[in-house]
Amino acid sequence: MIYLGDLINFEEFLKTNKKGALESAATAPVVYVEDLNAFIYDESKVFYRKVPELAGCRYLYALKLLEAINNRYIPIFDRNKKLLFTEEEFLEYRSKMGGIKEYTNEDFQLSDNLMFEGLENFLPFIDDNMKQVSERRKPVIEEIVRLMDSIGLTTTIGNNSGGDVELIEAGSTIRGTNLPVASGNNWDFDYTVRINPDKVWVVKNALENGLIANGHITQTSKYKVRLLGVKIPNMDGLIDLDFSLTPEKEEYLSTEDAISEQLENIRSQDEEKYRLVLANIMFAKAFLKKVGVYKPSRGILNGDRQQGGIGGVGIENWILRNGGSFIDAAREFLSHAEGKEFLEFQKEYAILDFGKNHVEVSKGNFPYDNFIMKNMRHVGYEMMREALKQFVEEYDKNQSKGNRI
Repeated sequence: MIYLGDLINFEEFLKTNKKGALESAATAPVVYVEDLNAFIYDESKVFYRKVPELAGCRYLYALKLLEAINNRYIPIFDRNKKLLFTEEEFLEYRSKMGGIKEYTNEDFQLSDNLMFEGLENFLPFIDDNMKQVSERRKPVIEEIVRLMDSIGLTTTIGNNSGGDVELIEAGSTIRGTNLPVASGNNWDFDYTVRINPDKVWVVKNALENGLIANGHITQTSKYKVRLLGVKIPNMDGLIDLDFSLTPEKEEYLSTEDAISEQLENIRSQDEEKYRLVLANIMFAKAFLKKVGVYKPSRGILNGDRQQGGIGGVGIENWILRNGGSFIDAAREFLSHAEGKEFLEFQKEYAILDFGKNHVEVSKGNFPYDNFIMKNMRHVGYEMMREALKQFVEEYDKNQSKGNRI
């Protein structure tokens, strides 16, 4: 037997099969049994301070995801020899990775339910949105590059692009999955800034001091800068900017990379269906924002309480895990939520990130998010379940009457 002390060792074994490189620890929650070619998982040895009841399933979801990402299926049993991870479940994980070239040569599998009543309101917005994003993107990047030049640092665009500062366009705006910008509101751009650890403070100060002249800081921490109402040279209007500073520069597939690759694969298959998928994502965000269950638990307050939703990136992943369809995503959510309290739902249903979260990488944490466990809370679960239930009931009623588009 080989004890796998942590998830890094687990993935190392999946990739290399080098048993001798793994640390032995009698307290490890996972044991590889060579005679069975299987893992034995002991939930009692997993510690999780926040919600102890979720400790086991959090770790188990991570094990399953790592097997799928590394395309190596090995059965996982509990101590009573109950199979916890079937080959069918493994293949289901793999089927949702279509379009991500680091994992598979298969195309993204599109749903047949991409069009429904109400979606037509978002389709005209797509082309104008992308045009306006393109017009704003260039002057924003030019201004950031100028600021970095002023402190003697070179800037390149994209993950693993090689500059002193690697500027990664991380938000939904650049992917074209953002909601229409209402009149009077500012455009919002998100960036991950990858830099060497010794440059964090100088870069942070340059961004704050150089961009703040016509805006104001709303959030700042060691690795976070949020600026509202910033005026950029050669650009009309004001914008909001969100910077996440990541003091690491290693190669990996990020959250943004994974989403962008799947969207680009959809586009290469069918331009019209690509537009429909974008519209489905926008519809989902608008729908959940309207019912007050959009922002994640760590986000802004909704009145006197936090919304406890899955967040914007969580919604994008949720829709993509369901073939690009809001209808399919809603049905899947409800099928797992029926008759379940929130804690039970969390144990059974996951929306997993197929790319690494830059911030979690920099902290040395497990980098693949589970948006249900990370972002959602009880109040958000209850509101989202009720809102989706009403929507699906109304949709089915219209379908039965023949109100099809």
